[in-house]
Amino acid sequence: MIPPPSITAAFRGGSGRAVSKHGAFSLLETLIVMTILGMMALIVSQMVRSTTSTIKQAERRMDADAQARLVFNRMARDFEGMAHRGDINFLLQSQSGNDAFYFFSEATGHFAESDPYGVGSTARNTLSLIGYRMNDKISGGARVELERLGRGLHWFDYAPGSGDSTAVCYLPATIAVNFATPLADTYNNSSNLYPTSTATATVPQWDVVGDQVARMEYCLLLKDGTFSVIPVIAPYHTATTAPLATDDSGSGYSIGSRWYDETNKVGYICKAATSGSAVWGPLGIQDISAVIVGLAVIDGGSRIVADKTALAKLTTLLPDFDPANPVLMSAAWQSVVSQTTFAKKAGLPASTASAVRIYQRYFYF
Repeated sequence: MIPPPSITAAFRGGSGRAVSKHGAFSLLETLIVMTILGMMALIVSQMVRSTTSTIKQAERRMDADAQARLVFNRMARDFEGMAHRGDINFLLQSQSGNDAFYFFSEATGHFAESDPYGVGSTARNTLSLIGYRMNDKISGGARVELERLGRGLHWFDYAPGSGDSTAVCYLPATIAVNFATPLADTYNNSSNLYPTSTATATVPQWDVVGDQVARMEYCLLLKDGTFSVIPVIAPYHTATTAPLATDDSGSGYSIGSRWYDETNKVGYICKAATSGSAVWGPLGIQDISAVIVGLAVIDGGSRIVADKTALAKLTTLLPDFDPANPVLMSAAWQSVVSQTTFAKKAGLPASTASAVRIYQRYFYF
């Protein structure tokens, strides 16, 4: 018997399509739904992974940025307190690889325990020999990081030491000679104290201020607008000694002539060129407009998978500043780290190589 149309329509769901009397999905429909859900789960997981990677990269960049900011702020405070007198020595060591620089500044530093003005809770020091260098002597166990020297001093020496003075160096005395001991100190953190002449006294020489810094270079902006590593405006005479009274008008010098002593890294200016009685005075920082410091920083998370040998190789890959081709570090170094072969040349994992950040700052006088 043929059922009435109303019953047939109800059986077909009112649309003419046959359905299971229990309302269940067919096998084909189930497979389609499972495929769609799987694709959605894959898309969500990829989005989460991508977001996590982006967040980690941002955190590592922020870590490197924070390190560079702290180092530059520390340098800025030290340069602001720098003694600008022409008769006070400063030492700029432009060399193959990482550079170093030393100067006297009204900044805090460490006193020796044997120092009569540096003992007790009331002792304060407002004058120090300040220095910045990279500890990259990996054969001696260094960790390739930036260090700061803060040697507490006095304006006048109460007991001059041999290679470890306690006061400002007035020319012709130089930092390289009077402070040869702390400058040559190979220890790379303030927990390793350098012994003084007495058995019980110690002088903390260096503090680590940039454990993520892998490269440091400087150059000078002179007041004539040129870039150099020598603190004297050209033209200047180069010699291995300071000028004498006989370096006068008869030798072609006149008032304002400049002289650079390569041995002691000191510049001089002629104040009087009278024959046989020329007067030369130290230039100090008179010709310098700014010190420009470049840093290469690798955040701690990226650096931890790189060995010290590869980190030290950055010194050769990131070129020294060349006065003959005065391209600043920010541009020269960035062109190197942007190369597709950089990771292979440096011997670094790709993730670490991509995390090398370049920073540069001008410190004006």
